[in-house]
Amino acid sequence: DKLMPDMYVCLSVLIAVYLLHRKNFKTSYNSYSNGIGLGIITIIGFLSKGSFILFTPVVLYLLIKDLLAKQHKHFWLSFIVSSSIMSLAYFAMMYIQTGDALIRFAAIDKSSYANPCQFMAEGFKNVIHRLSLGYIDLLVSSGIIVPFIFVFASINYSSLKSIFKTKYSYHFFRLLSILALISSNFMTISWHTYNPMCL
Repeated sequence: DKLMPDMYVCLSVLIAVYLLHRKNFKTSYNSYSNGIGLGIITIIGFLSKGSFILFTPVVLYLLIKDLLAKQHKHFWLSFIVSSSIMSLAYFAMMYIQTGDALIRFAAIDKSSYANPCQFMAEGFKNVIHRLSLGYIDLLVSSGIIVPFIFVFASINYSSLKSIFKTKYSYHFFRLLSILALISSNFMTISWHTYNPMCL
């Protein structure tokens, strides 16, 4: 089988989830090193494959939630500074070597090809279908729906606000699962067209 960067993306997501979970539920950890670790693994994930961007809503939600609650400030400061420095270093290196800091994105765009994930190319009707019934069909046919049955079974539907809680560990993983599920359908890995998760 041909080598693909998906294994590195999956590993990056797993490590990022571990660091975010440790930030929320471990009392004895270094918030600075934890934040820097998340910054490093985020850049590694992005450089491995652009689909890592589908994980960003999880990070952004937890970042905004903590900032509003004025919690874990050192962790997020370390994350923002470290990821910004590494991003600038990467773009500077690309500019020095090629004369174009964004050459990687231009290369990806030029080498794109017709595939079942490019729904905009097939018309607006196909986009609507993918955003609704098409996504459900994908989850069922791929078997991804099975673990999410347990996720949605754990929700207290008399108080939907509980979905957004991260007080306990199972709250945290349930929220991450739901955000990832939404992201994989409504986000896109393309800069100029709707190209969501596709199996």
